[in-house]
Amino acid sequence: MELQVTYRSELELLTCKSPTSELKYRVFQIYGQKYVKLLNPTGDPEPSTEVFVSNIPRSISVDSLFKFFARCGDIYQIRLLMDFSGCNRGKCFVQYQRVRASREAICCLHDEHIDEEHRIVVKLSLNNNRLILKSIPEWVSEQFVRDVVVRVMGEGLTGIAIKKSRVPYKNYCFCTYRDHQFAIMAHKKSWPFLNVAGMVIDVHWAVPKLLRYSTNLYFTNFSPDLTKKDLFDALIGIIDAKTLVQFRISSKFYGYITFVNYQEMVKAETRLKNNFGLHGRTINFSRVPYAIRNQLQQYSRDYYKHVGPVVLRSAVRATNSLPLFGCYSVANQPSRIPINVPIFMSPVPAISPYPFYNSLRLLPPH
Repeated sequence: MELQVTYRSELELLTCKSPTSELKYRVFQIYGQKYVKLLNPTGDPEPSTEVFVSNIPRSISVDSLFKFFARCGDIYQIRLLMDFSGCNRGKCFVQYQRVRASREAICCLHDEHIDEEHRIVVKLSLNNNRLILKSIPEWVSEQFVRDVVVRVMGEGLTGIAIKKSRVPYKNYCFCTYRDHQFAIMAHKKSWPFLNVAGMVIDVHWAVPKLLRYSTNLYFTNFSPDLTKKDLFDALIGIIDAKTLVQFRISSKFYGYITFVNYQEMVKAETRLKNNFGLHGRTINFSRVPYAIRNQLQQYSRDYYKHVGPVVLRSAVRATNSLPLFGCYSVANQPSRIPINVPIFMSPVPAISPYPFYNSLRLLPPH
């Protein structure tokens, strides 16, 4: 798509012309953020359309930055983080008008050169409004913790939930705020720690709800000359863009897609598996990284029989046919080792001469 972007600094006005439309943006700065905001929008942008961008050049011009991201779709606004010198801090937020455009930016613009020296990082911006207080002593009453939180970081607070931790004699506390801005202010007030009954309590950002249940689907066997744009367009024809959180091609041979939850991943896998091809190749999909699968196939069943037993955690949880922490020897398997579940090996021997064996996570002795 051919774009003509013109920025007139004396008028603080940016114009973006395409073959189908012409959009005008107002450029202004409020405190430490420079905004490029659409004038007279026809409606509000769709939810979850903002992406976070880092590692941009500190001296990049507004029109160059805008033109780079406008390739994926119509932009609603750009928030560029500034410092006191007048340069940007290497980070910005880009909000599109449509979900598809934001997911295309995550897929196609991540790890791309914005200039000769900078490869940018693009990921979904999450409106996180929750903080977590960790390692609260069990003997401290819940009411006391609530009083301290309300007194020190209570502005915009909408909910407090205190739960038992897996660590013995410890609790943790979730603090929910009205929006992300109130959570930021509360985090600043409690930095670097919060004093509760003379105890130092760390305050961290809680894992966003959107990422707590996210699941990856891995793919391989795509053509080396396949572009990210072609792959994204083909996938979006089958998968709902709203279910995607992240899209990465980690090497020339492997990549993965992150879905919002397990159910959406299963639906996508059913639609894509064994019938999705591009450039004359059928792209393979799996729930296990293909790098691990290929390494497992290099070793015979006799190798695993002599090195040590294999623990199939996923199979145990799925079928309940074996104890949760039991060992299952490959010698008892009539067929070859299943490669569609994660495989971990017990520490026998403690140090193996085989590099692949040492790269696996070792379990404690039984």
